[in-house]
Amino acid sequence: MKTVFIVDDNQTNLIAAKNALNGIYRTLTVLSAAKMFQIAEKIQPDIILLDIEMPETDGFTAIKQLKADKRLCDVPVVFLTAHKDEEIETKGFDLGAVDFITKPFSPAVLLRRIETHIKNDINLKETQSSLREVQNAAFSDSMTGLYNKNAYLNKIPELCVKENMPLGIVSGDVNYLKRINDTLGHIAGDKLLTVIANTITSVLPKGAFAARTGGDELVILIPGGGQTGADDFTATVSTALENINDELIGTPSVSWGTSEMLTENDSYEEMFAIADERMYEDKMRRKAVRVD
Repeated sequence: MKTVFIVDDNQTNLIAAKNALNGIYRTLTVLSAAKMFQIAEKIQPDIILLDIEMPETDGFTAIKQLKADKRLCDVPVVFLTAHKDEEIETKGFDLGAVDFITKPFSPAVLLRRIETHIKNDINLKETQSSLREVQNAAFSDSMTGLYNKNAYLNKIPELCVKENMPLGIVSGDVNYLKRINDTLGHIAGDKLLTVIANTITSVLPKGAFAARTGGDELVILIPGGGQTGADDFTATVSTALENINDELIGTPSVSWGTSEMLTENDSYEEMFAIADERMYEDKMRRKAVRVD
């Protein structure tokens, strides 16, 4: 059952609104804006009926506070008013109200207005949820759950700013993925990628960004981490991978290379190329000592 806050300093108006909505919505009657905020700390409203003219905190001041509150900013607000003033309505809409209901109101009209706005809010949230799903799909690697190359390319300008310097840069390449795909099948190869991605996620520093940019290619960017943060990350994730001994894929491993971007004026492409070259050198060393 949806929850409606009715905020008015007039008991008659509170009772009339409550009676109109009772049995259809969970209604909470509140005599002041201050009390509304106290209750909202424990109970999240789905819509708020808010009187404009109230002592201490009027409706216009209250809606400003609502819109500034992360928990309450998206709750639809319908103003209750005894005035039919175009200037007042315009101000209310500018502040974020979804509607005005003139007092004294018809219970049937009040009910229909509330039904309409709750349905609109549900539709809006469903649309926003669908958009988020589409966006997540566009920027997420479906295999590993890491970001994909598209997300990585979009993220570079956002991370290459002064506040994130020195930026730790990590280039990674999953070892033996092709061999596992060829000998054990793609189910094993997919598991290898998933296990590595999950391990990366489990040790990823706060605020860091991890992407799978190709079949076996990984990039991790660590804002503020610099060279030390990049090296610490690769050491931590490598140790975590060494402790895995899966019956299908054995012990996963990744070749790593690191570098850092010291200032926002440095070339990200050049710094990444250094990390990538170091990753290639690491891969060559592993091949040189590998015993099949």
